[in-house]
Amino acid sequence: MAVCIYCDQEMTDEQVRGCTLTHYSDIVGSPTLERLRFGTLAEGGHDLVRLDPGQRCHDCNCGTGELHHPGCDVEMCPKCKGQAAFCDCDLTQCRNCMGGHYPCCCDGATALDGEPCPECNGEGYTGDPGDRMRPPCAHCGGYGVLVSQE
Repeated sequence: MAVCIYCDQEMTDEQVRGCTLTHYSDIVGSPTLERLRFGTLAEGGHDLVRLDPGQRCHDCNCGTGELHHPGCDVEMCPKCKGQAAFCDCDLTQCRNCMGGHYPCCCDGATALDGEPCPECNGEGYTGDPGDRMRPPCAHCGGYGVLVSQE
């Protein structure tokens, strides 16, 4: 079972559609970046795969012209044009606990109800910073949920 943490679709299902997350943002208040669709040759980018008509992504199973599910090793980063899963742009994720957009509860802010994030207790994520398949923060509501600054 491989469920997308953004759109809740089962990615191994033959009928899965592309992800519904259309934009990335690297920090709160920054311009959003439109995500690149499977099979798109972005200006300045490179073709990671050669597509046959009707081909599906080998990693996240989206169809040609659809959006990859975040964490897919084929998705191209709209910012640096590298592989989104492995680039250093840190799109959509808290750099510490990988739990949400900046400011996250572990970036000197608190979750909406004032309690620290139970994932990292406000200390920041101490695991592998390259682990982008972590589930969303259980406390601050997941990726893309803004929290209040103190």
